[in-house]
Amino acid sequence: PPEQSLAPHYETLGDAKAALYHALEGVDRGIFGITSAKRSEIHALVELLESRNPTPDPTHKLQDKVDGCWRLIYSTISILGKRRTKLGLRDFISLGDFFQIIDVKEVSQTLPIKFQHTSARFFPFPV
Repeated sequence: PPEQSLAPHYETLGDAKAALYHALEGVDRGIFGITSAKRSEIHALVELLESRNPTPDPTHKLQDKVDGCWRLIYSTISILGKRRTKLGLRDFISLGDFFQIIDVKEVSQTLPIKFQHTSARFFPFPV
C-alpha cells in the first residue's frame, strides 16, 4: 500500500524510519545514558511509527510474528555510575550487538551479547 503522509518533515513512513535510525546513531542502544533531548527525539519517532503501523492488529497471533532472531537497537534500560563499574564495563570494554533469539516452538529465548576490548593488557587471562 502507498505510504501515508506523516508529520510535516517526514514525507513517508520510510523517512520516519530513516530519521529514527539516524537518531540512534552513536547512542550505544541508550544503555549507558543519553541526553533527555535525544531520548525525547527517539521516543517521539517511535510513537509516530507506532501510530502509523500498517498492521491492523499487531498483537494478534503475536507468536507468529516474534519467532526468530532480533537485534536490539535501543533500550530504555540505563546502566550508569556504580552499576556500570560493578559490571566491569569500563572504558576498555565495549559491547557489541545484542540479539534475542526467540524460538516459539521450544518456548525459549537466548540472549547472546558480544563484548569487545580495546587492549588485552588489562586482562591476566586470554580474552
